[in-house]
Amino acid sequence: MGLDDNYEPEEPAPELNVDLLKRVVKRIERDQEMWDQESWGYLPEHHTIDLGITEFENPIGGRSLGIEVNDILLSEKDLCGTTFCCAGHTVLEAGETILIHYQDLEASFCVDKGENVHMISQRAQELLGLTDEQADSLFAPGAGADDIVAYKRHVTDVTGVEFD
Repeated sequence: MGLDDNYEPEEPAPELNVDLLKRVVKRIERDQEMWDQESWGYLPEHHTIDLGITEFENPIGGRSLGIEVNDILLSEKDLCGTTFCCAGHTVLEAGETILIHYQDLEASFCVDKGENVHMISQRAQELLGLTDEQADSLFAPGAGADDIVAYKRHVTDVTGVEFD
């Protein structure tokens, strides 16, 4: 008997970054007004910041993400009223940057320290070391129903990580 030609070995599960996960939950708990599971990142009004960068490669293909003065770049110096889901807070807690385009005021992309662009959900999953199933559950719009106590229980159920 030979090996099945269609056999693909399972990829090993990523290693959960417990320290970062705990810091993210603590960040959300500390400033719950900036937590909203409905959006990776949301800015309620237009702000203009000159990035000094002219172009990023689009991580999902297609056209490049041309960066202009009218685009918005958010970092840990969050603008008043800005909210993020768990994935958005993860990117910020890791010291990376969220990019919000002025025309829609919602974020889909983030920029790492090497100026590489990523989808926020994929980057947060990578930073936290989550499986696809864990990421889907923790980043779901209704996760925790915007109740931090319920969300912490949910995170524990999904990852096994306990919180104080």
